[in-house]
Amino acid sequence: MPWRAREAERVLRDQPLTDEVLDLCADKVFEGAQPRPGNLYKVELGKRTLKSALRQAAAMEVPA
Repeated sequence: MPWRAREAERVLRDQPLTDEVLDLCADKVFEGAQPRPGNLYKVELGKRTLKSALRQAAAMEVPA
């Protein structure tokens, strides 16, 4: 089920997508993550995937 990460949205609002802003956003999204033993790497993978997706979305052209 999709959920909104409202704290992460607040971090991104009216900010340039710098590495620092993206790191803070990803930290907000995953701050409650509780990985199972042996899956800790998935939190970092999720953060990197999120930052990559946000960069790609920002680079998309908006149709006229």
